[in-house]
Amino acid sequence: MTQADTPPTDTNAEKAVLSSILIRPEVISEVEGILAPRDFHSPWFREVYYTMIALRLAGTPIDVALVLPELKRVGKIEDPAFFLSEIAVHQATAANAGHYAKIVRECANKRRLLDIADTIAADAKNGKASNEILNDLLSATGDMAGSSSNSGFSIERLSSRELATGDFTTNYLVDGVIPAGQPGVASGRFKTLKTGTVIDLSISMATGTPFLGHFDVPEPVRVAIVSAESGKAALKNWGQRIARSKGLELADIDNLIWSTTLPQLGDASHLRELEKFIVDEDLRCVTLDPTYLAMSHIGDVSSNVFAMGTALMPLTDLVTQTECTVLLVNHNRKNVANKFAPPELEDISQSGFAEWSRFWLLLGPRREWSEERCEHWLWLRTGGSSGHSGLWHLGVLEGRYNDPGGRVWDVNVCSATEGRRNEQESRGREKKQKEHEQSNANKNAIVEALYGLTGRRETARQIRELSGINSRYMATTLAELVRDSIITPCKITKNGKQFDGFELVDKEK
Repeated sequence: MTQADTPPTDTNAEKAVLSSILIRPEVISEVEGILAPRDFHSPWFREVYYTMIALRLAGTPIDVALVLPELKRVGKIEDPAFFLSEIAVHQATAANAGHYAKIVRECANKRRLLDIADTIAADAKNGKASNEILNDLLSATGDMAGSSSNSGFSIERLSSRELATGDFTTNYLVDGVIPAGQPGVASGRFKTLKTGTVIDLSISMATGTPFLGHFDVPEPVRVAIVSAESGKAALKNWGQRIARSKGLELADIDNLIWSTTLPQLGDASHLRELEKFIVDEDLRCVTLDPTYLAMSHIGDVSSNVFAMGTALMPLTDLVTQTECTVLLVNHNRKNVANKFAPPELEDISQSGFAEWSRFWLLLGPRREWSEERCEHWLWLRTGGSSGHSGLWHLGVLEGRYNDPGGRVWDVNVCSATEGRRNEQESRGREKKQKEHEQSNANKNAIVEALYGLTGRRETARQIRELSGINSRYMATTLAELVRDSIITPCKITKNGKQFDGFELVDKEK
């Protein structure tokens, strides 16, 4: 590669920035005002910077002994101990950290400009309209201008009196379930109706009807669901079934906006467009489904809680700026000890979401779903940092497309305590029914055995052998037949000896 083909970079400056932070950790505040992790050209330097920021956010001191274990845990850097030692001994002056950071930032800006130029050139050659190319250029360079300035950040100063007397009451979009103006997550395992549940939620908030037919919605609000996994046909089917279960028609729900265009949360222009969408549509809640497609830029750092915290921070800022609740739809881990146990926050797949979420809806199976009836028996755990919580039994019958009337959305919800009591009562009824059926079968077997004998009488032992009844049921069954006057005790003579026995009662006598 020629020098002209080499992306603008300054390895010494990148190393000097990190060395300066290790020498004087407090300079990271100055560096963060200039550099984002993506500004580092070296992925290894970028990973070290990610870890330093994460330690600062967690209130943990930044030094080699604390950075190294995290780098080892993530495992993206070959021989991290040697790599970190190279940085630590680099001849850098911590007082010049800002200067080094500006050099790195300048190289990053040049690389981005080259990328923008390549994209513009390709679009122009491929016939894209000039006004669209110009808009893309303005958007891309606008992102650079905005991100290169730190003038938009200031530290909030709030006195104890202002905090104590201010109105910071938590309002709810769904009573005790979905707080207004907070970020949250809906997460569950495979086949736990995550998409169906958030569509039910969205329709309920848009129409002021109870969520899942159980949780009250104080007032209708304007909401949106952005789902890129199911497709429009599936979303339409979900929407129509769920709306009709609430006595509504999907076409009449004006407060609900649908989209299959999922923003990439790692792209500043996408975040700006999402903010514009929220403001233009006056949304109070937007659901993004699924998270793994919206955060594909995370890649293999999804197990790093510090990196995930940095990645999710722009969404927190978006919620703060717009006062719109943002709900991410995520997956739960598969490798749990008991897949039918109630779901917990730690079951959420990938790091960071449990820590970031201010409220949560967690779904999990209570038993295997019925493929024949398309019926689900689920756990639903609700909770949030505002103090609300609950564990529920959620049952959903969907039916199949070829059922009379087509598929449905038949939902029932009760508390876990009530659900367990109902299940115990149901098991008790089933047990009694089985015992009743077994008792009738035993009685019939004895009557049939006696009916086939001459004289229709025999000893208890012979009756048991002829009828094939389990010995533990024999005495009880004979007693019930005597009580019901179907048989009566008698004496049986065999080989000149008498034995106790039973004979059928002749109803005609």
